[in-house]
Amino acid sequence: MNKFYLLIIGVWSLCQNSTSFRFSPGTQVHTEKLPFCQQHSQRTCCNISHSLQIFRRISRPLMNPPLYTDYQGYSARCLTVMQDILCSECDGDVGEGHKSGICQNLCDSLYESCKDDYFEAGMTESGIEFCSGGSWICYPLTSFVDNGKDFCERLGFEVKKKNCFDGISAASVKGKAPAENQEKGDAIGTYILIAGCAIFMISFIIIAFKLGKRQKVDIRRKRLEALIKNQ
Repeated sequence: MNKFYLLIIGVWSLCQNSTSFRFSPGTQVHTEKLPFCQQHSQRTCCNISHSLQIFRRISRPLMNPPLYTDYQGYSARCLTVMQDILCSECDGDVGEGHKSGICQNLCDSLYESCKDDYFEAGMTESGIEFCSGGSWICYPLTSFVDNGKDFCERLGFEVKKKNCFDGISAASVKGKAPAENQEKGDAIGTYILIAGCAIFMISFIIIAFKLGKRQKVDIRRKRLEALIKNQ
């Protein structure tokens, strides 16, 4: 009974899908040896694949720097704050939905750190991306935006003033995620999968029943039409 109760409670603290990431059913905050965004390794919803997605985005200008003779690459302070913001999606509190978006003060810090670095327009009209060797035209950040809020929003993040990510990881505040979360998450995922299969089977049976009933009605109607015609 106690295990069942804990299982029900656990359903309410599952990792929630974000714009960028999709989590397996039943995933809870856990420990993960992330190759990138390691500050969240002790309490995260992410797996290695999620970590590498973030790494690919921020490493693009480092692996393939822009071809400007007067520009030697991104400043260390810009990359440091940018990493904090991009890695926020692997924060445990963000993953569980306790926090969402980026705090205004962190966006302001990002803008101040990156305003002299070069960027390019993104794939969407409002988007913005790092400048790299494959970029056609790049400009200083100040040519695109003049404040932190607009910068974060053009990077694809919501900007908020409370219940938001402020650069401090949940792992550093709450500590390591409980070891049993992984097992409990797997159990919840199994129950969700079983429930999904049950719903599918019930729906299939109902549809089959309705189709069978409709076929019987059609047969009776055809027999009645044939009987009337013969008379």
